[in-house]
Parts: sequence; structure tokens; C-alpha cells
Amino acid sequence: MIDVLGPEKRRRRTTQEKIAIVQQSFERE
Repeated sequence: MIDVLGPEKRRRRTTQEKIAIVQQSFERE
């Protein structure tokens, strides 16, 4: 599984960055 809440908890991420991370994770899988 991908760490989406991990990075968000450690540092503030924008929604756009979060979406990009999710999209990248989906592309990897």
C-alpha cells in the first residue's frame, strides 16, 4: 500500500500534490 497519510502527517502537502502521488501509485500498480 502507498503512504498517503504518512507524508501528509509529517509535512503539509497540497491537494494537488496528494492527487499526483495517488495517481503515480495507481500507475505503478
